[in-house]
Amino acid sequence: MDKDRQSAICAIALHAVLGDFPSLGRCLSENFPCAEEALGFLRSGNTPPHSRLKERFASLDLPAAEEEFKLLSDKGYSFLDIWNPDYPALLKECNDPPLLLYLNGRSPASEVFGKRPMVSIVGVMVFKTSLYMEMDVLTNS
Repeated sequence: MDKDRQSAICAIALHAVLGDFPSLGRCLSENFPCAEEALGFLRSGNTPPHSRLKERFASLDLPAAEEEFKLLSDKGYSFLDIWNPDYPALLKECNDPPLLLYLNGRSPASEVFGKRPMVSIVGVMVFKTSLYMEMDVLTNS
């Protein structure tokens, strides 16, 4: 298995377990040189015995990750983990960057996240009608 494929599969497995703990993914990226080593560390049981994540780490599933890799690769997706030098530098600086980005398209990551101006959307706020009415009352009073 080639190195990029193996790295993506390990990152997919880690993402499946740590997807809702992005700050832990960042910690792993700062302490291990690649997804394979981070995964190996977690699979070896090197977690605190009282850790609520111990069960999650025990459920790391490489065959499922390999299946996801194949399925999405066949649909044209590529994968960019936080260890990849093409991972967006500004995104990596966030407190809780995603461990893995799924890319769909033909452009290489280096071109997509290159040195050109970018726009970031950090959240969407939905206002209810009552809030609009309150704002209208306040501004027209």
